[in-house]
Amino acid sequence: MSVTGRTGPGGHPVYEDATGIIQAEISDKSEVRVLATGAGQEPAPGVAARPLAG
Repeated sequence: MSVTGRTGPGGHPVYEDATGIIQAEISDKSEVRVLATGAGQEPAPGVAARPLAG
């Protein structure tokens, strides 16, 4: 995952995978909001997230 330089709806940085398909906003409290990048997308249940070394 890499930082996109954009902020999400909560005002936190948005990260994306190498394809740009998976995007997530990650807060300073490690809260994750998966963002839809196309019509009909739904986050998969059971997705785990961890902070990136920075």
